[in-house]
Amino acid sequence: MSLRFSFSEEEEVFRSAVREFCSRYVAPRSREMFDSQRVPADLIALLGKQKLIAMTVPEEYGGANASWVMVAIAGEEIAYADMCGEGMALFVLSTSEGTLIKKHGTEQLKEEVLPKVVDGEAIIGTGSTEPGCGSDVAGSTTRIEPIDDGYLVNGEKQYVSLVEEMKELGGGFLVIGKTKPELGHRGMSMVYVPIDLPGVEPVRLESMGLGFGGVRYHDVKIPKHYLIGEENRGFYYRMEGFMYARLAITAWCIGVARRALDEGIAYVKEREAFGHPIGRFEAIQFELAEDYSKLEAARWLLYRAAWIFDEAEKGNASWEEAEKAVTAAKLRAAVDGYQILQHVCRWHGAYGYTTDADVFRAYRGFWTYVIGEGTPEVMKLILGRHLLGREFRPF
Repeated sequence: MSLRFSFSEEEEVFRSAVREFCSRYVAPRSREMFDSQRVPADLIALLGKQKLIAMTVPEEYGGANASWVMVAIAGEEIAYADMCGEGMALFVLSTSEGTLIKKHGTEQLKEEVLPKVVDGEAIIGTGSTEPGCGSDVAGSTTRIEPIDDGYLVNGEKQYVSLVEEMKELGGGFLVIGKTKPELGHRGMSMVYVPIDLPGVEPVRLESMGLGFGGVRYHDVKIPKHYLIGEENRGFYYRMEGFMYARLAITAWCIGVARRALDEGIAYVKEREAFGHPIGRFEAIQFELAEDYSKLEAARWLLYRAAWIFDEAEKGNASWEEAEKAVTAAKLRAAVDGYQILQHVCRWHGAYGYTTDADVFRAYRGFWTYVIGEGTPEVMKLILGRHLLGREFRPF
């Protein structure tokens, strides 16, 4: 594969348009979203109007049919405007779940769900994590029982995003559970479960940063066309969805870290101590130099991964290459981005410990990006498997 270290004219124009939109409509709402731990419905509608939700959805369902490079550009720019991060879940989950429905959903499900999602009139989310399992997706205890005219869902999902937004606008989660428990992960299926069906009980959880919730399912009956792909293939669809989500969340990490570093640079130029701007001290300059180089490296890992995703869609690269690329990008963007936020908060001194500081609110929210869609340890396990071979899987 050839390497391309520049964006096309179309991509540059798109970035400028998204940046202008976000500066006008997203940035002024960032503090409001952090305080309420939710994305307001009118802003979701605006994002939908700009085709910035579930961007990979085809035009026939109202989507932008965007490339993965375009997805990365949009994620970075929206995150730069909303560094506190509440909009992250909307962007990431609409990307991953929208792509799964596009690729594996029934035609009836696509027509029912996708146009509303891309227009910002409904929400889709991931129903994977449970009270007893997170990274261990195969440890799910949720049951998806086939019945004559559909499926019966019982179980509980927790630490999921967008519950409050979904309660207001409608939509549903792509829920994974066991259809044949005796087969382990090979007996798992994925289904779409609307939040307003009888037996669905959403709950809100308090967190230190971004909005979280949970959903309990009590004999929830869904029709057959809500099945994603084939029965007992749900585990593999979930792993595929994690790949898409990791690219989107990596873009978000880059945008937040870039904004934090810009704010940190501006602050250390103005803040004085001992008669000089604190940016003159080597302790800060050395950290800044390290942070900048790490951010640049992570940013190019992101766009290389996005480019490989697009090449894989065309058949010019393998999805194994894409998974390796995005895993490396997510590992670096999450870990190094978190360290950048730590440094910038420290540069701000006592002010950086208050909720008045954007960087502190971003720091609190960023932890979700570190553990979301794969902890650093899981990313290392995935990369280790790719580098050493599948026979070196630890479990």
